Amino acid sequence: MPCAATFAQLFRNRSVSIRMILDIRRARNKISTVRRDRDVSRASARRQRRPLAFSHVNWVVIGIVGLGAVALAVLVRKALIVVTVDGYSMSPTLAPGDRVLALRRTFGGRPRRNAIVVTRPPDRMPGQLLIKRVVALAGDADPRGEGVIPAGSLFIVGDSKYSSDSRTFGPVQQDLVLGVVVRRMSSG
Repeated sequence: MPCAATFAQLFRNRSVSIRMILDIRRARNKISTVRRDRDVSRASARRQRRPLAFSHVNWVVIGIVGLGAVALAVLVRKALIVVTVDGYSMSPTLAPGDRVLALRRTFGGRPRRNAIVVTRPPDRMPGQLLIKRVVALAGDADPRGEGVIPAGSLFIVGDSKYSSDSRTFGPVQQDLVLGVVVRRMSSG
């Protein structure tokens, strides 16, 4: 394409009319407009592609967080038990309708003296769960005065004197303990 100096020389020599010069300039402007449009369309295409790349990263992050939340929910579900108190054997500490959260024994909920535990009842009372306080561990003196608590057993009692507990059916095997109460969630 001829430069501006060449246009001026052609115009002086009158070999080119003003109309031709204007046509050449218009053509040059169209070419630069096409180039500019092409550059703009490339830049906009790049801008459009960039959010896609970021959206993939966002979906990956959301997926990882979601999987972590599901894994945490499964772990919590396996580690904790929610039990509703039914009866007055633990009153005044726990009333009927209270809900308690217990940490399963397999996840570190080890029964200690004075801890409240959730346990399966001895064979005489199937189908229920008991919530009682640990009074004596294996090797401790039997509170009834009948010697020592055998190995692998616990002596559990309710806080109420009218409770059906180890005073009635004797020490409970530790294998029957499901977990240790860590928190009272709501009152009934």
